[in-house]
Amino acid sequence: MKKAISTLLAMALLCGMLCMPASALSESEIAAGLNGDTVWSDTELKPYSASVQVRRWTLTGTDENGVRTASKSPAAAEELQGYELPQGVTLTAGPANDLCYVSIYSDPDKDGVYDQHLLRLRSGADIEMLPASQTGPLSTDASTQYAIGYSWRGGVNAFTSRTARGGYRLIDSTALTQRYGAGTLIELVHSNEKDSEFYLLTGETAAAPQDKLESYNICITKNGFRSSKWAMLSVERAGAVKLIPEALDMYHQFDLRGNITRGEFAAVALYLYAAMSGTDVAALTPKGDFPFVDVDARDSNRRNIELAYSLGLVSGISGSNRFQADDPVTREQAAAMLASVYKKLGGEIPAASQLTYSDSSTVGGWAKDAVSFLSAQGILSGLAGNKLAPKGNTTCEQALVMALKMYGTLK
Repeated sequence: MKKAISTLLAMALLCGMLCMPASALSESEIAAGLNGDTVWSDTELKPYSASVQVRRWTLTGTDENGVRTASKSPAAAEELQGYELPQGVTLTAGPANDLCYVSIYSDPDKDGVYDQHLLRLRSGADIEMLPASQTGPLSTDASTQYAIGYSWRGGVNAFTSRTARGGYRLIDSTALTQRYGAGTLIELVHSNEKDSEFYLLTGETAAAPQDKLESYNICITKNGFRSSKWAMLSVERAGAVKLIPEALDMYHQFDLRGNITRGEFAAVALYLYAAMSGTDVAALTPKGDFPFVDVDARDSNRRNIELAYSLGLVSGISGSNRFQADDPVTREQAAAMLASVYKKLGGEIPAASQLTYSDSSTVGGWAKDAVSFLSAQGILSGLAGNKLAPKGNTTCEQALVMALKMYGTLK
């Protein structure tokens, strides 16, 4: 793979001619850059430049017997340019960022030659990074695969060679140094497999972060989502207990600040039911007829809606055979779905008590019991001005916070 220094990569800090000063960038410009070819560093990095000897691996395709061969090239001089990466730095990229592969190089014997580490994948086993001293050629059968780089996936230090959820991607330089050792070269490779950027793990300690994304109202969770600051910990916890359906990944590009739809909230209700009942969503099977003519069979979220309906967690629009999956869910509709989860698990929803919000009279009669119960449990919270806004919309992060509260309170 020929490596050219990427002219697209910008660090969003004062790093020579590669970028604009951070103070000159707006929130929208930074967010767009994260999803282009920008990797954001929260600490100003020193440029790295060196003439070194590099040995790389080359993979050949499989033959008719399923055998793939990996060969190591002779050492060749290369001009590497990039940045020094001390401990205490976070690098961040967006879900659509094309710098999406990670390759590891090291020189453990200090002979001045950096060897690319080969990855070996066996069926049912974890990824194995072969030592820098490994030589080739290596051949394998169809049950074993090789790779010369990880896929950089959503979350913190989420390197894999298998298909995984995407999302906002973070590199913690301290963890990388502990894992690979000072003196290791980390290469971020563009999807075109030509452009790349190198980072040298120095082992030193960086100054305190100077330019955190949060100061630009861009908050990234450890599980790879963009959220409001107030919701960050809840989103991380919701991911840990498997309350986040993939519908929120695909339809919102991992940004949870937008409004959630009825179909997406049905998926959240389904995942909440599964988490509270100890059930695997993948093991569930829809039962009975599916009456909603407006839910496209090609919709990737349809199965979740079918399951939620067959479990009695959701219902359609009154007097019709329509679900209106793409409509924003209202707060009272969300309350009704959550109450249905509780009832499906054997709980009882008492008759509505008197609500004290200034707009309590606007709650639909069909939703009063659910709204009253969830309000009393602290799951559905009021808004400014002592309002409940039952007909108002709900964001994805608000939906996850409500589901997490219910999981913690009523499980």
